[in-house]
Amino acid sequence: LDTCEVMNLVTGDFEPILGDAMATGANAIFDGTNLAVAFNVTDKVDFQSKLDEGLSQIKGINITQKFELVSKPLVNVQGMIDGITTKALEGFNKVTSYDSASCPFQDTYTKSNILQPWNAHLEKVIKDKITDYPLRSTGIPATYKRLSKDENAVQYLRRIYDAAGRCDGTSSCCLGNDCDTPSYNDYCTSGDDCIFVCSNLRDGIVDVYKGYLTADTIERGMAADLGIDQTTCPARVNCPATLEFMDMGHDYPLMELLDLYKTNITETSNDLISVASTSVGMAMVEVKDFLCHMNVSFIEQRYDQVSESFCETMFGGFAQVNWALWCLA
Repeated sequence: LDTCEVMNLVTGDFEPILGDAMATGANAIFDGTNLAVAFNVTDKVDFQSKLDEGLSQIKGINITQKFELVSKPLVNVQGMIDGITTKALEGFNKVTSYDSASCPFQDTYTKSNILQPWNAHLEKVIKDKITDYPLRSTGIPATYKRLSKDENAVQYLRRIYDAAGRCDGTSSCCLGNDCDTPSYNDYCTSGDDCIFVCSNLRDGIVDVYKGYLTADTIERGMAADLGIDQTTCPARVNCPATLEFMDMGHDYPLMELLDLYKTNITETSNDLISVASTSVGMAMVEVKDFLCHMNVSFIEQRYDQVSESFCETMFGGFAQVNWALWCLA
């Protein structure tokens, strides 16, 4: 029986016999504690909860909605870009529709025809209309028809707005080769009394038009770099257009880069969620299997069965035999 008492003392706490390190496992076996818990490894393998928490946050994010917070302001920026040439066009039309007695200019242009200004006068060309004033260069009214394919927009505008001068006197004023007919305030092309009152306005029209072309180049370049309309690039440019944008390492317009980034983020999110239900899911099955195998309480149960058989049944039988023999003696 002393042996059984010793066994009970030992299994109550193995540390005095086995030491602290080994006693941890032995004590866990006999008090029903999972070995993984006893050796503090559950936190290291139980990453499913942390992963689930992170994935739930990913699933809760509307990626498209988040990216719209960036894309919508860019659409507004496109509107501002479109306004660059709008102001320039307004300024241009102010000088081409000046319409004074000396410079009866009555023309207006739109964004659809200003780059090819002769298209703004197609109706006049069809009706064979000419300018209301003679030209300084010829002394006769000008046709609105483009003279040839070699006549560019600047040359065209300079020609049709090159109005003849006005006579400021009668002593020296000619219209072409006629120096006798022109009188005061008549049109003239030469002479000491011929004042070209529209020349500054003509030069202003040409200068403002060149400014419009510069603004148009800037606008189209910015629109191409921005790429709001991803189906087509602005006419006459590539996307992206500016060297500054390409020198930054961008091979696509900003909106397309944004869409590519959104696609990559979405695919990464989907991949993470897929991993959680496949690879990580399978890993967690292995983890649970591992934790299950770390439950060795059956050893303590088997020990109790052996202890009961040894200390109670067998030693109890010995005691009864000894008692019977003592009585017989």
